[in-house]
Amino acid sequence: MFRAALPFAFFVMTTIMAAPTPLGAAPNDNARLQAHTKALQTNGKAPIPFVLDAMEKHDLIVFDDALHNVVHPWKFYEELVRERRFQEAAPTIFLEIVPVNRQPALDAYFSTFPEDRSLLIPAFQDRYGWAYKTYYDFLHAVYVVNQGLTPENRLTVKAVSTPSYWKEIATKADWDNLNQRAVLARDYHMYQIILADLTNFEGGKKGIFLTNTRHAYTNIRKPDGSPFWNTGTFLRQWHPGKSYSVRFNAPILNIEKERRDDGSPRTAEGLDRYQYSWARVENGLWDAAFAEFGNDPVAIDLHKTGFGEASYMGNHMHKAASGQKMRDAYDGVIFMTPLEQQEASAHIDFIYTPAFKIELARRYRITRSPEQIDAMLKEENVETLEAYIDAAHQAEPAHPSGPAQAVGDINAWRTE
Repeated sequence: MFRAALPFAFFVMTTIMAAPTPLGAAPNDNARLQAHTKALQTNGKAPIPFVLDAMEKHDLIVFDDALHNVVHPWKFYEELVRERRFQEAAPTIFLEIVPVNRQPALDAYFSTFPEDRSLLIPAFQDRYGWAYKTYYDFLHAVYVVNQGLTPENRLTVKAVSTPSYWKEIATKADWDNLNQRAVLARDYHMYQIILADLTNFEGGKKGIFLTNTRHAYTNIRKPDGSPFWNTGTFLRQWHPGKSYSVRFNAPILNIEKERRDDGSPRTAEGLDRYQYSWARVENGLWDAAFAEFGNDPVAIDLHKTGFGEASYMGNHMHKAASGQKMRDAYDGVIFMTPLEQQEASAHIDFIYTPAFKIELARRYRITRSPEQIDAMLKEENVETLEAYIDAAHQAEPAHPSGPAQAVGDINAWRTE
């Protein structure tokens, strides 16, 4: 339960009794923590009302789930679409990971009764298949909500990613062209699809964009003052005030340096290009404040509180202008559950049809070097790529998030 009505002193006293300050903590450590906790008490809101209030002021809410496979953002989205106030706003739900030319699969799913999730298969067979169960659970939640709405008021889900043309990807050069030269084109494409659906932000039509870090930040700058462009930045720089970007509290990338290009095939995610680790924002100060607040779900605006003063961490931290803050990347943050309790999504297997498995083998041979494929086979203790596909692409239950288990001590901020 959200406990904003309880007095701030209650949180301070109960926490002092339960968790003494670690030995060696500086006197101003407690002041920093108490300032953040007081900000949650004074300015924090329950996450659903926070988002709905933001939607009244802005036409598009951009959500950064931080890691596509974590569970808690998708549970939140399910709660959100069940809210009558959300349904009355009738926002378009924009999905980053579905190619626009797979929109017919989404349309078929939402227009067919009884529900038939096999209709979604073409929408999730891009790249190596999208098997996170959270996505299917969310679409099911939208489907159920729509059954209780009149046809003209039903929620619409739109694919916004660049078209999937795997038949045209036949060589490593084709793959490299997609992953290296066309990255920003994908962001601009998504921006244009969203802008067109929202009629250039004329008329007050609403939307939510379900994406992650690479497409959600708003104003991160290079040393020369120019922005690192992405979908969220196009929206913010060219349509001020129309969008509002929210990050879910989760492990965050700590980029140490870029790796030298050794000529090996690159993944679409891009993490192979960096030496990195997973970390807590502000060395754990955010998490410590959420814990002081009782680990209750809470959302807070970064422009109105000291939370926004946290040093920027994320994809561009190793080459961004000095002094960048988290408020330069996002407008708000939502806390749903402690990092230690965060889970990675269960996997489904029904999209891996016999025909798709054959196609997967072709894609792996294009996008992975022989050495990388050998490593994949050893990991699954198999001898052929086909056997690897059978072994690696199976249904599996939810499990603790690896990055969330690797973020380090929540009290590291005390010894900065």
